[in-house]
Amino acid sequence: MEIRRLEEQDRTKAKELWEEVFAEDKGKFTDWFFDVRFRPERCFGVFAEDGLLLSMAHLAQVPICIRGRQMPSNFFQGVATRKSEEGKGYASALQKFMLQTLYEEGAEVAALNTFIHPFYERMGFATYAFKSEERVLASHVGDVEQYEYSALVPLETLEAMTALYQEKMREYNGWIVRDAAYFRTYLTDCLDISGCTLLISTLDGEFCGYAIVKEEDAVLRAVEAVYRAPEALEDFASAAGDRGLEAFCYPSFDTSRGTPGAMLRVVNVKKLADQLPLEEGECAFGIQDPVIKQNNATWHFFSQNGKVKATPTRTDASIQLTIGEFAKLAMGMDFVMSGIDASIHKVKRMFSRCKRGIFEQY
Repeated sequence: MEIRRLEEQDRTKAKELWEEVFAEDKGKFTDWFFDVRFRPERCFGVFAEDGLLLSMAHLAQVPICIRGRQMPSNFFQGVATRKSEEGKGYASALQKFMLQTLYEEGAEVAALNTFIHPFYERMGFATYAFKSEERVLASHVGDVEQYEYSALVPLETLEAMTALYQEKMREYNGWIVRDAAYFRTYLTDCLDISGCTLLISTLDGEFCGYAIVKEEDAVLRAVEAVYRAPEALEDFASAAGDRGLEAFCYPSFDTSRGTPGAMLRVVNVKKLADQLPLEEGECAFGIQDPVIKQNNATWHFFSQNGKVKATPTRTDASIQLTIGEFAKLAMGMDFVMSGIDASIHKVKRMFSRCKRGIFEQY
């Protein structure tokens, strides 16, 4: 068995494995992904002695915003193991290899979306966003612009979408940093490849909101919906009514409830902490990392004048956290800690709570 980065000559092997594991993607989406987004040098694989690709995972480098600072997300995607090779530990070995490699490359964090949260929790990831859905009954009051192909969406519309997205996301933590070019590629995936439709709502001639939607289970379901005024929801509900559907459904901005969604893992405690804008003060706690041993230490955090210094020490700490719990702190989550009350207060004061949100899978 060999674990390594893929090379250009491995592209065909990677595509074949993707199509075996993600059979629903076979054809149009897989062709597009491997032509446009796939980068062999950002993909890692487990190979048998005869060169057969047994397991793989691809890393996207889309920037993510954490407490107002931008950094590469190192987003795990296309994590796949041959069905005949499942249960042999290849995926775990691959994850550990990739995380250690990211540490050595100086990465701060890694992120992903998944349906198997317990597996990734064992790898040190923590859930920081939750999926829930709101519902608006269909109506025939309202009007929207509709686009079924990304090439038809005007640049000014992409720029308006970007401005609105940045405006709405500014108060959240964990969102993807986008521009008009990102939206063009994203819409190519959603509209041209995945069969969604883009809805645009305007109010008195002003851009009011957008929704990327698809008919599903007798409703018009939005992959993503961002709006400035509630009138936009009425417009989107009218699109459902025009199609004879029951309702318009969209992801909620309330990221404190629902089913588990996006996960984050701190790769390098010092690299991340030195970039985080924390409240002024100091605190200390121990961190236990089952994969990246360099993170295992008692860490002292000192914040002053907007600068943070994180230093590993040999002293014992009254608070012990897993690397996943440290990720929760970084993302502004509240959770139960054990230790001296005064020490816990210092930690919570420095790592203040904030809203979290993520809306699509890169």
